[in-house]
Amino acid sequence: MTTEMQEIAITEEKPLLPGQSDAVKHTVLRLLCWYLTKCALKDVFNLFYHLLHCQLL
Repeated sequence: MTTEMQEIAITEEKPLLPGQSDAVKHTVLRLLCWYLTKCALKDVFNLFYHLLHCQLL
């Protein structure tokens, strides 16, 4: 992808590839579910903080 295409995608606030945002959301949710089964409660709050900070939730 060229720099010009990236700039257009940013200014139009659209994903760079069709369906990209849905795929990212599904991946984040799957990772979150896996993480919740493997970690302590304190770590879960840290994870939510970082996901919210990155605006993934």
